[in-house]
Amino acid sequence: MLGVVVPFFNEEENVGAFFRRLTAVASDHQFKLDIVAVDDGSTDGTLDQLLEAKTWVPNLRILQFSRNFGKEAAMSAGLDHVRGERVVVIDADLQHPPEVIPELLDKLSEGHDVVYAHRRSRQGDGAIRSLFSRSFYRLLEVFGEVALPADAGDFRVMNRDVVEALKSLPEKQRFMKGLYAWVGFDQVGIPFDVAERHAGKTKFSFFKLFGYGWNALISFSAAPLRISSMLGLAVAFAAGVYGLFTIAEAIVFQRTPPGYATIASAILFLGGVQLVAIGVLGEYVSRIVGEAKGRPAYIIGRVYD
Repeated sequence: MLGVVVPFFNEEENVGAFFRRLTAVASDHQFKLDIVAVDDGSTDGTLDQLLEAKTWVPNLRILQFSRNFGKEAAMSAGLDHVRGERVVVIDADLQHPPEVIPELLDKLSEGHDVVYAHRRSRQGDGAIRSLFSRSFYRLLEVFGEVALPADAGDFRVMNRDVVEALKSLPEKQRFMKGLYAWVGFDQVGIPFDVAERHAGKTKFSFFKLFGYGWNALISFSAAPLRISSMLGLAVAFAAGVYGLFTIAEAIVFQRTPPGYATIASAILFLGGVQLVAIGVLGEYVSRIVGEAKGRPAYIIGRVYD
């Protein structure tokens, strides 16, 4: 049995096409599927389309969230409920072609625990988005706890041991790409070509992607805290050097530097540095508070089994 986890958020135009292609691949390769579709609080007709698909798609279960909790929570819910010794995580917009699944499974059968699909190129993303994406992976490579494979998304197949390891992680604010890497196991990637969306628009704006990357950096690296500390030391060192220079200037040249401009600049600069450091510290504290509250990562409003 092959488990399939697929999150849906306002994807009513893609539901039918996705399941037609997925079931066709399963039929051609004789896979028995256990599909967990997670409706992440959709506000369009996604749930109606999923219920209609349930009438002709075998072994389809639908988890309807009580509200929108985000893709990371939707993937976690799917992994918590999916069955099968091998599990595929895939997007519903058909940018992850279901036809690639057999290739992933063939690679998995060579003895690997996880096979992830990484995009061949970022053609079509735009120069700015590509630059930020490369910078993000580079930052995590240098400062992160674990190295993330560049250009690898959530499209992957894994065996049951990896799924159980992911389910055992208690954290609520989840960055799944980081968790996939953190659990370890034997992981390997294969290239694939990202397809165009079948219909609809992406739910990730530039600012949402920026926030997503910032959350990843906070979740898997203490680098922002260390950088704040280093910046504080650098400012203190510069202030000490400037103070010695001012004293030497007053003794040697009998000249006192202008007071107001110097003091105002120093106060503004030091205030900015302190606010940045406090803000970074606040990000970590907010995550500690969030985990301490113990709220679940998601709430399932209804299950259509």
